Amino acid sequence: MNEPMTELTVVIINDSATMRVALRKCLEQAPDIRVVAEIASGAEAAMAVAEHRPSCVLMDVVMPGLDGFGATRAIMASTPTPILMVTAVADPRSAKIVFDALSAGALLVVAAPPSPDSAEYVSACRSLAQYVRIVSRTKIRGVARGARPSPVSKTVARGAVEIVGIVASAGGPPALADLLSALPRKTMPPILVVQHILSGFAPSLARWLGDSTGHEVVIPPDGAPLERGVVYVAPDGAHLGAVSGPRASLSDDPAIGRFRPSATHLLRSLARNFGRRALGVVLTGMGSDGAEGAAELRTAGGRIVVQNEATSSIFGMPQAVIRTGAANSVLPLDRIPQWIVEAVEQ
Repeated sequence: MNEPMTELTVVIINDSATMRVALRKCLEQAPDIRVVAEIASGAEAAMAVAEHRPSCVLMDVVMPGLDGFGATRAIMASTPTPILMVTAVADPRSAKIVFDALSAGALLVVAAPPSPDSAEYVSACRSLAQYVRIVSRTKIRGVARGARPSPVSKTVARGAVEIVGIVASAGGPPALADLLSALPRKTMPPILVVQHILSGFAPSLARWLGDSTGHEVVIPPDGAPLERGVVYVAPDGAHLGAVSGPRASLSDDPAIGRFRPSATHLLRSLARNFGRRALGVVLTGMGSDGAEGAAELRTAGGRIVVQNEATSSIFGMPQAVIRTGAANSVLPLDRIPQWIVEAVEQ
């Protein structure tokens, strides 16, 4: 006998009446999701969420008055609730607002559904409903992610480790910014980053991380030399890896578990080409991408650290690595920078 379906409730916060209608109609196709309120102003967002206590909030990014960042921060301060940022704007000039909203506590940023006459409309609505289901299951702890890591104030000497791979998904941008801010600049081995993010935002992510952390952050072309003191972010729609040299390796191979770039692809690349000379870092994220790659890197002699549950927005990716037995250490975010520096120099 089938168990009754659990109903998920949604509050839509968007200053565009057209977009509010589009989002509601898109979600109405899912029998387990019900829109309980549509709010046109970011200033009214926190009050509406406190009143309706929804399973999830669909938040606009750019609004007059209080924008998505401010509205998200207000909600997380008063009634912590899973927030899904929905944007029809893929303009890099809006990227700072997007990443600031993620830092305020939003879990994911996804594209708004296309018009109903589009061939992708049905699949886009199904994807949006699935994102609502996923973030609605997330345990929210408000804006606190644990202590901000203290900077490791030293020059990192060359050691056995030649390269570091960091992977993340939901909740990743603010965790990446905190982590990189605490690492020494200019002297670290090359750091390669795979972050699942809305298509079109990889260049903006690189710029935002550079501005936020003081590191040089770039998107590498295929075959580019990987230099000490530089952070390399995976481009949109391509796997990022590394080969001996070290040099960047980009690939248009099929997605791994729906992801390209894939965390597993990066860590697998480090396992096969660097082995014990590589470190893997798995931060907050949804799903299990990276688990297979982490297991291969650990088997090859590399070391793996994962973010612990208490400081992760979503514990899916770290937990998946732990279940494989690949994690050398499970640490709160504020202790990972010191672990990396010590591992590099050993």
